[in-house]
Amino acid sequence: MRSQAPEGKSGADVAQTRWAEESDGSARDQREGDPGCNSSLRKVQNRSFDNGFCRGARAECCGAPERRPGPTCETLSSGDFSSARTDALGDRGRPQSWCRPDPRLDRRDQERPTVSGLTPRASQLGEQVAAYVADVRAIVESSLTACQASRAFHEIYHASLSVDCILRGLATPSLRPRVAASRSIVLRVPLLASVGQLSVAALELRRFIELVCWTVYFSSHPVEWLSFESDAASGFSQDMRKPISYAAHRELGYYIEYARELMAREPSGLGVGSVDALKHVSYELNRSVHAGELARAKAGAPVIEAPSDGDFRHFGQIQRRVFSNSCILLAAYKRSRFDRLNAAARSHLDWLVGAKVRRQLRSGPFGL
Repeated sequence: MRSQAPEGKSGADVAQTRWAEESDGSARDQREGDPGCNSSLRKVQNRSFDNGFCRGARAECCGAPERRPGPTCETLSSGDFSSARTDALGDRGRPQSWCRPDPRLDRRDQERPTVSGLTPRASQLGEQVAAYVADVRAIVESSLTACQASRAFHEIYHASLSVDCILRGLATPSLRPRVAASRSIVLRVPLLASVGQLSVAALELRRFIELVCWTVYFSSHPVEWLSFESDAASGFSQDMRKPISYAAHRELGYYIEYARELMAREPSGLGVGSVDALKHVSYELNRSVHAGELARAKAGAPVIEAPSDGDFRHFGQIQRRVFSNSCILLAAYKRSRFDRLNAAARSHLDWLVGAKVRRQLRSGPFGL
């Protein structure tokens, strides 16, 4: 129940009397040297602040106005004039608890939330990966739906299917590198194209040309092949004083020129023509290998390309040039295997090279 005011006194008179009594009590405390309203508050002040400055604890506890001492000798001797400056400026936009405590006992930084780490935790990383995979799945499914209805993509798949059958018929255990390496790229090309990675598929076509030219060279150079196989990732050799390693670690153009000189003895001329075609198409594919286009671009390349039917058609033309001329080169190099191709492989080769080249293959002598 709310206490009633004594008779003859209004509520305002009672409040004024209580305020006067509290003021007399706080003045008596100051005269007696009491830094707080009770013993527990004194313990808190003595434990929290070495310099004895009140930081609002007395005001919060008993409602007394906060004392504002001036700068101490310790503050001035340490070169910190912030307290003196604050005392001179007064209350203009500054909080009431302006006093700086002893830095050894300052708890302000501990009151703020601390960051456990800048990298995500395992649980957060798992959630992010799950969301990323869901986004990728949606993008890939959309790309697969688009390429399934594209006639140009059907040609890309057909070309890979045909050249895989032809390479399987031309393969022999003596070829180095083995044809299985080239076949792995053949199977990867339509997969990359179907998920919107035509630039990466173009890079694979360039690697396919390199493998075919290596096969023509190293199959006839077993010593150089041993040097290449022992250190295939060493890069280009520039030391002509070591002719074996120098010949085993050269750029693509070196092996293309070797294949062209070798095919000069091929009677139909299709061997030289196939090497020249591979040389020209390799120049086009170098744009996908090197980062020149990315360096000149004003914006980053999209992570997932959205190829149109025209993009598939353009890529399919390059793919067919690479595959058809590579098969002609290998068939001319291994004429004995070409003569024993089964009906399925010959049918695929006829479709891949086109009607004009097919007539040339069957009209006269061909191969080495």
